[in-house]
Amino acid sequence: VGSVYDSSVKKPQTPPQSQDEAFEQLGQGKIPAIKPIWLKESLPKAKWTEKTALSWLSVQFKVYGKTLDEVLPKLTKEQAEQFVNNINSRIEITLDLDRDDIVF
Repeated sequence: VGSVYDSSVKKPQTPPQSQDEAFEQLGQGKIPAIKPIWLKESLPKAKWTEKTALSWLSVQFKVYGKTLDEVLPKLTKEQAEQFVNNINSRIEITLDLDRDDIVF
């Protein structure tokens, strides 16, 4: 029995955005902030909820809060970049898994 990829089974998703698209500059010399719209669109693509993201941030960087709006400003530039990279990596993995779905 051969396998055939049926593209109608899964709706194609857009690939993760570049890191530059995930950040907005807040002004000269200030740490760039993660764009809220990017985060809102990216978390579901990564199969994450806000609660999952908060948990990951607390374990990885020991920053705590009840919402992402509360936690994200506490991140350093490097931590914010790691967070964005992690989400983008998870989106890539999800896209790869969707492409590998096999229909018999």
